[in-house]
Amino acid sequence: MGTIDTTIAIPPETLVSAFPFFTEVQCGIIEPEFDPICLNEGETLFSVGEPATRFYIIVDGLLAVRKPDSFGVKGQVVALLSPHAPVGERALVQNYTHTSTLIAAQDSVLLCLEVKTFNRIKTQYPELAMLLLEFLLSKSALRLEHCSSRLSKIL
Repeated sequence: MGTIDTTIAIPPETLVSAFPFFTEVQCGIIEPEFDPICLNEGETLFSVGEPATRFYIIVDGLLAVRKPDSFGVKGQVVALLSPHAPVGERALVQNYTHTSTLIAAQDSVLLCLEVKTFNRIKTQYPELAMLLLEFLLSKSALRLEHCSSRLSKIL
């Protein structure tokens, strides 16, 4: 599982490019709330069945999303996520366990936000929380659209 590495210096422009809808002031408020995580190629960020307690944004690298097969043995890679892709966003709005395993397909750097930190942000800075949730909703809609398109091609 990925561990927080506070020795990593994430340039301020990284958050601005990952969240272009935040103003510089808003980035300055939210940036200290994110913790960096480094994953080596092949390392697991989280696995099926683990509690979802963090939201992530990929800064650099590539993550493979693996869904379990019907036998629960090996599973299948169903997506590759690249920089600026949100990961584990459902944790921000729902208490659940992960339904996929995410593995670094190459060395990767992510920023993570603890759910408890997001809940504090919702109270202190509701406009920031709303902007983040709107961003995540638009990304989820795009993912669903792509999945529907792929499914229609194989049916």
